[in-house]
Amino acid sequence: MSSYNLNYSFNISGNCNAVIQEVTQNMVILQNKVEETQGVFSKLGDFIIKFNQGAQWISNLSSTFRETLAPGAELNYKLAELVAIAGPTAEELALVEKSARETANFNKVYFCFT
Repeated sequence: MSSYNLNYSFNISGNCNAVIQEVTQNMVILQNKVEETQGVFSKLGDFIIKFNQGAQWISNLSSTFRETLAPGAELNYKLAELVAIAGPTAEELALVEKSARETANFNKVYFCFT
């Protein structure tokens, strides 16, 4: 912890009032500087909080997109594997895709109500 010393010499013989007035003026200046510094730190803190909230929002949005698109991407990958292995016709492939999507939607609805 830092400490600050404030040393003033008073000449009682004649300029006591002037010295006290100078000390008072310097204390006012010091107080203004402290308040100014507090304002700067307050603004910086507000900026950091807003930046963090924005970054968190973007991260959550990104996760939502990933979670939303993952099942479709997985289905496309599996269908590509099926084409490579079995070589189904376009009609057969469409039927498999339709069945897979219906099953996925049924499972969502079923688990939602149980």
